[in-house]
Amino acid sequence: MTRVVIHIGTEKTGTTSVQHFFDQNRAKLKELGVLYPHVGPRKDAHFDLVNELHPLDNNGKYMEFLPKPTTDIGFYWGQLRQRIEDNPEKTVFLSAEHFSSRLRDKALEYMSAFFSSLGIEPEILVFLRPQDEFLESTYSTAIKSGSSQSFEQMIENYQAQILRYDYEQLLALWSRYFGKHHIKVMRYQTSEGEERDVRKRILNYLSVKESETLDFSQSKSLNVKWGRDMLEFARLCNLNIKPRLGNKRLLFLETCSNKLPAKPNERLLTFEQREAIEKYFSASNSQVAMDYLGLDTLFVEREPVKIDESTPARPLLTKLSLIEMLAEEMGF
Repeated sequence: MTRVVIHIGTEKTGTTSVQHFFDQNRAKLKELGVLYPHVGPRKDAHFDLVNELHPLDNNGKYMEFLPKPTTDIGFYWGQLRQRIEDNPEKTVFLSAEHFSSRLRDKALEYMSAFFSSLGIEPEILVFLRPQDEFLESTYSTAIKSGSSQSFEQMIENYQAQILRYDYEQLLALWSRYFGKHHIKVMRYQTSEGEERDVRKRILNYLSVKESETLDFSQSKSLNVKWGRDMLEFARLCNLNIKPRLGNKRLLFLETCSNKLPAKPNERLLTFEQREAIEKYFSASNSQVAMDYLGLDTLFVEREPVKIDESTPARPLLTKLSLIEMLAEEMGF
């Protein structure tokens, strides 16, 4: 039986780096026994497979950042079927974080039936990170994507996003269609002495030998972290001058980010907020650790970070920061 591994994210766990690495090394990986199939217009990741099923659980809508397919549901999945049948001896690896963040019962039922028709029981690979870090990183991505929502507004709604932040519920959903024994959970953070590079950890899981022959030259992290000042500056730009910037918005903001670098140990959440989030998901996380890792705790213990509590732990742009940035840009 052909081995298929579906990397479903979650979001904000190094997925972009993983996908660029596998795309960059596609030919060599095939020689080493792993097929990273090119399916649909996007070649770096398998977003087109997700997008094709997206309407099933999302009121008929496709993903907003991809063109609407001109083909019927099943066309790209048919391409995948052909790739699998043409390479029965390969381990097939699929990757798209939106498998976990966008697809629900109807799409997973389709996927389950698809692989059953091939006589394949796919393995579901998922990386998890502490919810407080996930929330902060999610906000940063939203701002980069054009949101003008404040951080305070975003964190008001995290408890309602059950299948995004409650990992027990998310994994239960996937287990219903693929079986709990086929769900492989990995911690995004690792203990001291363990491999930290997500790309290498996935290669190890796929039993890839001779990984030293692959090209690791690309940075492990392709998403540059923005600090609080930069996030607030970008939010205000999104709110006030987004139409004027048009498709040059992100380029403009990335240029400005060099003038407002993130400060060491900056966090968006206060200690109290982080403790409240940890407490809220404590029981759920413990159950995931027990069910999928055979451990008492889901995440490795984090070292206390010294944070200057005199600085408001929210995106903040002072008038002085803006003046300093503009002065430097003008050469003063």
